[in-house]
Amino acid sequence: MTTRHLLLPVAALVGIAVAVFTVMQGELGRQVSAPSVVKEQQPPLSPLQGPFESHVAGTGVVEAGTGNIAVGTPVSGIVAAVPVRWGDPVEAGTTLFRIDDRDLRAQLPLATARAREADARLARAKYQSQIADKLHAQHALSDEQFRDRRFEVQINFAALAAAKAEVERIRVEIDRRTIRAPVAGRVLQINTRPGEFAESGVLVTPLMVRW
Repeated sequence: MTTRHLLLPVAALVGIAVAVFTVMQGELGRQVSAPSVVKEQQPPLSPLQGPFESHVAGTGVVEAGTGNIAVGTPVSGIVAAVPVRWGDPVEAGTTLFRIDDRDLRAQLPLATARAREADARLARAKYQSQIADKLHAQHALSDEQFRDRRFEVQINFAALAAAKAEVERIRVEIDRRTIRAPVAGRVLQINTRPGEFAESGVLVTPLMVRW
């Protein structure tokens, strides 16, 4: 066998040896650098430790055990005032917000005056009825006129009751435009501002939330 024929197998063996050596060097390099890679992936800040030995952490919405109350308004209108702020503790009956009631307050004096007028008419009818009783006893007044005086008292009594009922109706409507806390709790959300239109009924976003 000539020297030329021996060079080819020797060169192949040398190439295989070099390849094996290169692969082994790469594996050793990865094993040496692995700890440094793990060290670089550690978080820059350690997680916060709670003050208690046992605790549960999570995100969510604060809600009372009885459930949050979505506060609405029985009548639609412009919001006149919101005297509470987010986080305020409120007692039952505390004013949460008010709907503009100037139109009703303007009607109240006239309705009150009409009630006073009806009261005066009733007083006059009673006085005339008393006179009619005396005249009827003296046979100076006919039975028809006597009954008319009695009916006049009843009519004016009904008119006074209607006038007082109208005054009371306006006052109730004014009171309905003041939205108060149904029970004691704390204000969680305020989704309305003075000047905005507040709509009655069930809303996707309630005007106010409290618990």
